[in-house]
Amino acid sequence: MRRSASIHLALMTTATMAAWTGCGRSRPAADTQPITAENTYTNNQYTPGVGYYHAPFRTWFPVPYNHFDPSRGYFRGGQWGPAAEAPPVAASKPDPVSAQAAEAQRRANAPAGTPRRSGFGSSSRPVWS
Repeated sequence: MRRSASIHLALMTTATMAAWTGCGRSRPAADTQPITAENTYTNNQYTPGVGYYHAPFRTWFPVPYNHFDPSRGYFRGGQWGPAAEAPPVAASKPDPVSAQAAEAQRRANAPAGTPRRSGFGSSSRPVWS
């Protein structure tokens, strides 16, 4: 193969891969999906506008599980303890009341102009919030 042909092939391959990569996934990012009691969340999963999910306690808190503060100790489940502890579960489904409150908080803290999406929509019309 001539050098110019191999360069042309390499450029075409790169352009094709870039186009495929640009297609991405069709689901919205995790932080834009509604919080529900049916979803499973991992321990310390961060949700913008809500905080960190503490899987053993099935709700969100402003700091991660086992967050350390020198004057108070280690935070988990709304309380401070003297030592870090391994979480007894790695993931869980939130309490329904907690999920509803977290979703309301996430929506209230969403940046202005953030589109609110649900289900399958249309790209031919604007989305207003």
